Amino acid sequence: NIEGGGRNVIDTKRKGIRCHAKKVIRDHGITIEPDNQGTIVYEIEDLERQLILVEWDGGPSLYVFPGEIEITSAREPRRHETGNSH
Repeated sequence: NIEGGGRNVIDTKRKGIRCHAKKVIRDHGITIEPDNQGTIVYEIEDLERQLILVEWDGGPSLYVFPGEIEITSAREPRRHETGNSH
């Protein structure tokens, strides 16, 4: 689950994991309040810094540092398709 060419490495192993903001996060005119919920899209290491792209519920996607979020559940629930297993 690691993709990348050049210096940036994208890691998708935690894609779909739910998290919440531990503190106020402000970036590019966007404010994420503490306890806002979101879903991890991927992690990236850029210039020796780890950043996590989170898709916030009802809002934008925003890069955060690992210390700014807390994991709340293993994965976002998925809808199961019903089909004939015979």
